[in-house]
Amino acid sequence: MRLTTPGAILLGFLAIALAVFFGLRSRSGVTLDAISIASTSASAPSPLPDPVPVPAPPPSGALADATRALTEQHDALVKACWGPQKEGRVLLSVRARFDAQGHLATKVQLSPRGPVRVDVSECVANTLAPFAIAPANAPASVEIPLSIP
Repeated sequence: MRLTTPGAILLGFLAIALAVFFGLRSRSGVTLDAISIASTSASAPSPLPDPVPVPAPPPSGALADATRALTEQHDALVKACWGPQKEGRVLLSVRARFDAQGHLATKVQLSPRGPVRVDVSECVANTLAPFAIAPANAPASVEIPLSIP
């Protein structure tokens, strides 16, 4: 006896249907009868889960202070990491966390915002001097775009 294409499709469908049926049946607490479906749909809608908390914006001066500190280092970063022979532009996102006294709480994180140039990103990460912001009396986290050159 030869198995034809329609026969193979039917046999495959049957195998999948049996696997799904026995897989659902082996789950404890799952019933798919019409009475349970009707009773759950007629009940009051369940409340939505609590929304994910949105992080508080940084204190008003934190972003300005951090941007100013990066701007002061920009020329030195371009001189050290770019050079005259390179073309184009590298866009990075600089993320920094500060404690309540305005000091860096963690190492600055860089992530690309466009075409990746590993050599430039590594140079910026190694050349970027630690910086601080004015005390904000609360921890702050900022993200600042940085363009090289």
